[in-house]
Amino acid sequence: MDTKKKILIIHPEGNIFNNPNLLAIANYLSDDFDVDVLMPQFLYTNESKFEMIVYKPIWNKIKNRINYFLLYKLLFIFFSSRYTKKYDFIFGVDRIGIIDAYLLSKKNKCNYALISYEILFKDETSQQFKEIEITSCQKISFAIVQDELRGRFLVKENKINDNKLIFIPVASDGFSEISEKKNILHKIFNLPPETNILIFTGSVAQWTSIDEILEQANDFLPPNWALVIHDRYGKARQSIHKMKLDYTIGKNIFLIEDSIFSFEDLNSILSDAVLGIVSYRPVEGSPYTGKNIQHIGLASGKFSTYMKNGLPTLVYRADELGEIVTANRLGFFVNDLKNLRHILENFEGRDKYETHCQYFFNTTLSFENYKNILKSKIELHIE
Repeated sequence: MDTKKKILIIHPEGNIFNNPNLLAIANYLSDDFDVDVLMPQFLYTNESKFEMIVYKPIWNKIKNRINYFLLYKLLFIFFSSRYTKKYDFIFGVDRIGIIDAYLLSKKNKCNYALISYEILFKDETSQQFKEIEITSCQKISFAIVQDELRGRFLVKENKINDNKLIFIPVASDGFSEISEKKNILHKIFNLPPETNILIFTGSVAQWTSIDEILEQANDFLPPNWALVIHDRYGKARQSIHKMKLDYTIGKNIFLIEDSIFSFEDLNSILSDAVLGIVSYRPVEGSPYTGKNIQHIGLASGKFSTYMKNGLPTLVYRADELGEIVTANRLGFFVNDLKNLRHILENFEGRDKYETHCQYFFNTTLSFENYKNILKSKIELHIE
């Protein structure tokens, strides 16, 4: 007879296999609990320890447009009628997730918690938009956020008691291991073996400053360097075309046009690079790309992935991350790309930074450091 307590994780974004931290949390909890992840039908799925319950993504679009709690509750009754399983504890990820967790916890008569990867600010949304989210956060058992600065913003914006915060950076479990260098990128792009690769991974969008990087790449790249760009969904070329930046793709700029759906494949590619770019800038028009991006801090999964691979990092614009990189000798921090040419021309090699990057991942970022804290919190509040 199965006596495991049942946990539901509501993940409206649905890209759990691209979120190393949430994937680590779900897999770890599956060792001791019966874990389901409720998520929209996504592009792909990988093998996992947990059960996935999928729904049509249109539900999220509808929910995100609703600012009136009564209307949301009515929609939720219809949305949740098919989910009859009884849960003992519920996690809600970000705004829609925590609203659903709040309502479903009442139906299940259980406690619930927030996992915050996105902080939405009232002055970038509206009082009505935030009111539903704030109401849903008032009875949480605890909230997971990535660092103290983001914690302070979450406390203020969602009116959460600061003693309910647990700090867990966006990072995978395990410890740093550097994959064997196989010169995969050099072979794909027919580059001489002595070419230094500066790699950009993740979202190819204005809020990652890719437009600035592409426009100035020919100025800051020395002859023996190449910039390789990989969009996590394999849409780099389409995104660059949409930004009308096709003209920037030159002889020393290359695009990986395939999707990489496993961290193992990504690690192999990162082993060929000598330096990785982490860049963020706030962009008006969406609350997800405003202050939430400006203060991304340890919510950057790209940064933690580089660190796990011992890859020194160039931080552009993201001040809090830049301070961390500088203080821990993890790479470089610039607020002006004009300074990058000098850095690349005088770069002393990846080896000088690898040990520092691995140490920082192992002692500060890895989910291994936070497993027991999370489990003890759940055991305290699970019914």
